[in-house]
Amino acid sequence: MPKSDPLLQMAERLAELERRQANIVRKVKVKENKDGKVIVEDGTGFVSGERPQASMSAGGWKIDAPADVGSQGLLFSPDGDPANSVFLPCLPDDDHEAASTKTNTFKLISPEGKTITIN
Repeated sequence: MPKSDPLLQMAERLAELERRQANIVRKVKVKENKDGKVIVEDGTGFVSGERPQASMSAGGWKIDAPADVGSQGLLFSPDGDPANSVFLPCLPDDDHEAASTKTNTFKLISPEGKTITIN
């Protein structure tokens, strides 16, 4: 089929849209942390380039907790291109427990084990 064939063009466009849709959200683990940017990987062999980590910084408050190697989260790529993505550290696991499972409780635990609880 010639490149100008409308059916071929539609098939190529559909393949590109499917690729982008599959990249919008990926469950990943931190492979490396480099000065606040992370390299993440998933179970399919995908490895990202250096990506920024999401930060809770709006208004006057700023809260950052750089993810350790092995931390789970989501790689969010709004346009489906991992080169334009951001890492959201948000998925506790056996090695990285949730700080609290109680509703109406805000809890911070430092790497040294110091705790701040607000309820």
